[in-house]
Amino acid sequence: STQSTWDNLLETLRNTKLECQKFHNQMEEQKKASEKIEVGRLKFQSVARRVASLYFCVSNLSKLEPMYQYSLEWYIELYKKVLETSSEAGTEDKLDFYKSKFTYVLFTEIC
Repeated sequence: STQSTWDNLLETLRNTKLECQKFHNQMEEQKKASEKIEVGRLKFQSVARRVASLYFCVSNLSKLEPMYQYSLEWYIELYKKVLETSSEAGTEDKLDFYKSKFTYVLFTEIC
């Protein structure tokens, strides 16, 4: 009876150790995925800065002429359309592509 209790305890400890190892492996995978997302986010900041600065330029156009009034929703939809266009280039080239493509599309929509 005492031997059975010890065997059960040892089995429980082994199972707990295996579960802890699985949990640790999952945490490592999540950490790697999080780091990958952060790297991608940082790379995309240059595009975000360009698009944001252009938004404020466009929003100030209404001060020159009331005809040039554009909503944030319209601007975001325009941005999404550009992001949906694909570029087979590498990451840096793709970021440059998005910046120039958005600038061009915005210009053609406004002018």
